[in-house]
Amino acid sequence: MNISLAKLRSLAAYPKVFCTFSDMRQFRKLLQGQAFSSTSEVPLGIKSVDSKKLFCRPKTTDAVVLWDTFYERYHLPSQELQNPKVILDLGANAGFTAAHFAFLYPSARIIAVEMDSENARIARRNVETWQDRCLVVNAAVWTSDGEIEYGGEEEWGFQIRPGETSQKTKTAPSRAIESLLKELGVEKVDYVKMDIEGAEGEVLKNSAAWIDKVSSMKIEIHAQQASYEECEKILSKAGFHCARDHQHFNCLSAIRK
Repeated sequence: MNISLAKLRSLAAYPKVFCTFSDMRQFRKLLQGQAFSSTSEVPLGIKSVDSKKLFCRPKTTDAVVLWDTFYERYHLPSQELQNPKVILDLGANAGFTAAHFAFLYPSARIIAVEMDSENARIARRNVETWQDRCLVVNAAVWTSDGEIEYGGEEEWGFQIRPGETSQKTKTAPSRAIESLLKELGVEKVDYVKMDIEGAEGEVLKNSAAWIDKVSSMKIEIHAQQASYEECEKILSKAGFHCARDHQHFNCLSAIRK
């Protein structure tokens, strides 16, 4: 049998993420885009959340996002958090990162913001175990409260497209971070994970009203809309030490000096 080294590595890694052989087999089917006749959402036992079941939608990007969360772990802070009280998960997608934060930090309140309504729906299901501490807000992180247009072909890559209208364009409520924090009574944020598909540049340029409340951040930079250097300049001026993340070169880690 001729199996590539990359495939062997992935197969060997599965037991680090999944609880049972059945979970591994189901995950493999999801990656291959196979249909599931018995359920619209596939439960998988995940070791990193105390073997709780999390759900993936077939024929979506959920399986890839789950792997990035529980194997690659790009979302985690570069410096260990000490008893955090509030974590913002901006661009929560299917809720896997929010679930992981909730498990890792039992004293933390997790505020997960997701633009797409279907993503937000599955995210709520995936954080149900921790629903007393996890809030999923169906909104786009933006510079103001209101409504925005967004589009994209895949669940993990929807982007805000201001002023663009077409048959494929959707709309969603938008929220400014400062108004969201005020509404929720949050005065201090221990960690912000920001993966908002290109909106990070505009959001950071308009961050004066909330940035002083944040202790640390990790931001995935989408270079078509904002450069690493632009984001670093804004955060450095706001009092953060910035560095490229050692796990994900497109991520900027920022820790308050």
